[in-house]
Amino acid sequence: MSVAAHALSDLLAQKGVLLADGATGTSLFAMGLEAGEAPEIWNETKPDNITKLHQDFVDAGADIILTNSFGVTRHRLKLH
Repeated sequence: MSVAAHALSDLLAQKGVLLADGATGTSLFAMGLEAGEAPEIWNETKPDNITKLHQDFVDAGADIILTNSFGVTRHRLKLH
């Protein structure tokens, strides 16, 4: 078992239920992301917004934060 998987198992055993982040796209649109704009580009161009988004999830009680990299492929990003 990897270190990450072990840590996740330990956290699950401790808490019983883990909460994941949610509504990433909706939150980014509220921060000014335009329709058709690649949210993954914000990792480079607006890192403070991404940090705030993830901190907001932590502050709301999330145990698991997913990365903002779902669409990061050269085929997708060449469209932008």
